[in-house]
Amino acid sequence: MGQTNISIRVDEDVKKEAETLFAKLGLTLSSATNVFYRQAVRTQGIPFPLTLVGQQGQTDETDAEIEIKSYRQDKRMWRVKPER
Repeated sequence: MGQTNISIRVDEDVKKEAETLFAKLGLTLSSATNVFYRQAVRTQGIPFPLTLVGQQGQTDETDAEIEIKSYRQDKRMWRVKPER
C-alpha cells in the first residue's frame, strides 16, 4: 500500500502535549494520525462523539467544537497531497 503526505495546522501547545502523550503510548504523531484515520474508516465516521449539547440541553460550544467548525470552513486544512 502506497503512502501519501498530508499537511495540517494545529496549535503549537496542543501539538507538544499530543507528542508527549503519544510518546508515552509508544506512538509518533504520524502513527497516531494513522490510527485516527483507520478508526474513522472502520466506523465510517469520527471515532468519538461530537456534540453541542451542554448541561440541561443547552447549547454550549467548547473550544474543540469551535475549532472543528473553523477547520470545516477552511477547506485548505483538508487538502491531501496525491502520491505520484
